[in-house]
Amino acid sequence: PMTTEKHHYHFMLSQFFDHVMQLGPRIVVVTNGADGVYACEDNTIYYHQSLPVDMVNSVGAGDAFGSTFVAQLLKGKGIGDAIRAGIINSASVISELTATAGLLPQEELDSLIEDLDPHVLQTFPRE
Repeated sequence: PMTTEKHHYHFMLSQFFDHVMQLGPRIVVVTNGADGVYACEDNTIYYHQSLPVDMVNSVGAGDAFGSTFVAQLLKGKGIGDAIRAGIINSASVISELTATAGLLPQEELDSLIEDLDPHVLQTFPRE
């Protein structure tokens, strides 16, 4: 069951996504550092928690997520796999010293996506 605090947070995010989606984008993404990532497409909000990782340097984490997310969509992947790939690449980058050292090739991303529990990606409607 969803706690009152979490429900309030989801409601506020839903309002935020409503406002931004009215401006015209098809997909809106909000990364929330160690707390994970939210994305909105149509009337669905997606949430995926961050992966546990020993952080060495946070430089490049958002860039790794964003570029990987967009690249996956351009390759025809669904939003769920785009989120998963972005989370994986972001976690890999922050476990390295530089912003690009942990970037993973597509084959490795695909393999690691298969290893993730698909039920970790949650969806809920925009309210």
